[in-house]
Amino acid sequence: MFRRLEEDTVASEASPLGRATSFYRLHVGEHEVVVINDGTIGVTLPFFAVNAPENEVRALMEAHGLGTEFVPLPVGNVLVRSGERLVLLDTGTGTSDFARGLFGNRIGGLLPTLELIGVSPEAITDVVFSHAHIDHVGGTSADGRLVFPNARHYMPQLESDDLQRDDVPEPVAPFYAFGKRQLQPVAANDGQLSLYGDGDEVVPGIRAIATLGHSAGHHALMIESRGQRLLLPFDVLGHHVLHLRHPDWSMAPDQPQVAVETRRRLLARAADERIPVLVHHFPFPGLGLVTRHRDAYRYVPTS
Repeated sequence: MFRRLEEDTVASEASPLGRATSFYRLHVGEHEVVVINDGTIGVTLPFFAVNAPENEVRALMEAHGLGTEFVPLPVGNVLVRSGERLVLLDTGTGTSDFARGLFGNRIGGLLPTLELIGVSPEAITDVVFSHAHIDHVGGTSADGRLVFPNARHYMPQLESDDLQRDDVPEPVAPFYAFGKRQLQPVAANDGQLSLYGDGDEVVPGIRAIATLGHSAGHHALMIESRGQRLLLPFDVLGHHVLHLRHPDWSMAPDQPQVAVETRRRLLARAADERIPVLVHHFPFPGLGLVTRHRDAYRYVPTS
């Protein structure tokens, strides 16, 4: 499913473990949004379309000049500066042995890049999680201590409930255990973890949208200010070509029927309302528009 990326595997836009990478600034009304390249992970092609004929998936990738052996994916984290608040949306892969064993050494750019732009971990006021997969919560704690010790952390209620399941299938049990371990220091600090649900304004100007299917409690976020909007679909959209042209193709972690319905609904809304999107795993910085294209959709980068 995953493929380790070593230093000579991918192009130089992703720096080795622990180095500052790249960032991109934009504004949504009064909010300053900074997209940070946390690094690159490698995923085998079948991961993206477990219910599709392999030859069709390969043909579509080749038609767009993309590789078919494995797919290097950027991991984008988002920092929102609004007034006195510094809000981090997801914490990336982190640099744990577990993450490095899965992804290799092209990860871990979040903290050094924050340092580069003058933001210390202690200055982060809020951390909002979209869901609890490793590349979204991996940088939450290290050696049992919170990386962002002064921040209030926010997790979808449904995702938190799912992490507490007793009937986790064996193949994904290590991932559940990792997620619980990363979040345990937050849960242990009384009052530092809050739970949210569909439609909640998690922090001022950032509202949650239930987008279930990729995980049990996956939520997208909408940043809004002064009539401007920016939609963050997170892992509703895993690939900038495959899931726009074929919203019915499911990723390995998806609950297929639910995930497909969610993807179609979110793509239609983004396209019809012309809401700019900022997508976690799209080519950095992942900023663009979704447009209708024949009977499907197309992603048009605007950065």
